[in-house]
Amino acid sequence: MTNIEFNPSCPPTTSATCRWGIDADRWEAGLFVNNIWDERAFLSVDRERGRSARVGYLTNQPRTFGVDFRNELLGNGMGTFLISL
Repeated sequence: MTNIEFNPSCPPTTSATCRWGIDADRWEAGLFVNNIWDERAFLSVDRERGRSARVGYLTNQPRTFGVDFRNELLGNGMGTFLISL
């Protein structure tokens, strides 16, 4: 069996998220951008069966942006409608 050397450390990354919105008595709406700089972050090491099979990194979600709208339904809290691109 071949022994493969693998560095399990994850490099440091920087990520930013923004949300701009309006908040009223019974509703709120907003625009959002997640992972503004579209940074690919290695979050953790994925070791399938220890190190005897596939080894890789789990990564973050790429840049996403969209609109969300939340409305209070019959005084029971907020319901959410979300559109992401």
